[in-house]
Amino acid sequence: MSVTELRSKLCRHLRENERHYIGYISKSIAQDELQLSENYGKMIDILGHNGIWNVEMSDVLPLATANMLQKNITIYSSRLNNPIINVVPNLGTPVETDTTNIKLAYMAVPGFEHYDSCIQIKEKRITNVQSSFETTTKETEVCTDSEIPAAKTPTKGLHSSSTKCVTPRKKADYVSPKKMKQSRRKVRNVKEWKKNIRKVKRNTGQAYVSDKSKKSVAPRQVLPSSCNNCKNKCAEKVNEETRHKLFQSYYDQDMTFERKRDFICQHVEIQATSN
Repeated sequence: MSVTELRSKLCRHLRENERHYIGYISKSIAQDELQLSENYGKMIDILGHNGIWNVEMSDVLPLATANMLQKNITIYSSRLNNPIINVVPNLGTPVETDTTNIKLAYMAVPGFEHYDSCIQIKEKRITNVQSSFETTTKETEVCTDSEIPAAKTPTKGLHSSSTKCVTPRKKADYVSPKKMKQSRRKVRNVKEWKKNIRKVKRNTGQAYVSDKSKKSVAPRQVLPSSCNNCKNKCAEKVNEETRHKLFQSYYDQDMTFERKRDFICQHVEIQATSN
């Protein structure tokens, strides 16, 4: 199955099972259930275009893929607090546990998140490697004194009544030297760098000083509505409370630069220009 075919089938699956997946979408951007359903359809339309990735719907895609293909998905993540994520289908008939599940590797690097496919090494190959390793170990362990090379193997302490080669060990009264713990004088703290503090303030809408112009930038705030005479009646469709909620969610501390761009793409309709 090609990537384009998989994408179109996933979008079709999400449309057909809207009631099952609409609960995973945030309701803060909708006033009622009808508007939430419209936003859900717009998100799927955006996902239908190649090269476009939607944050709200991308969190649902692993589960949607498992339900559509009726296969378990195992995600090996680089996050230490959650290294293995098991995605089990929750739509349709339950799937029995087998070895044909889909395996993915998730590189959780901020700003460079990426999925890679995984292929498990066959057990037969592991057994062959293990058996060859055991054979090699047995051949090197059992040897006589006459078979020991004089140039490479130390002869002191090797002669004994046993036919096995004994590795020379340290004496019982040997004391290891005290290890010195080396540490830097100053601990590196990236969060306290001026440029990173400036980025955080700019991303959260706070006042900051520009690095290029050295001018102070005023904090972001919700301006009063200036489209009372607008023919589209924007002031009636979007009230002040909704405007403040959108402002707070957009300049939230957890909203990264990439999530803000995805937020804007969600609310932009692509239309063909006239010649």
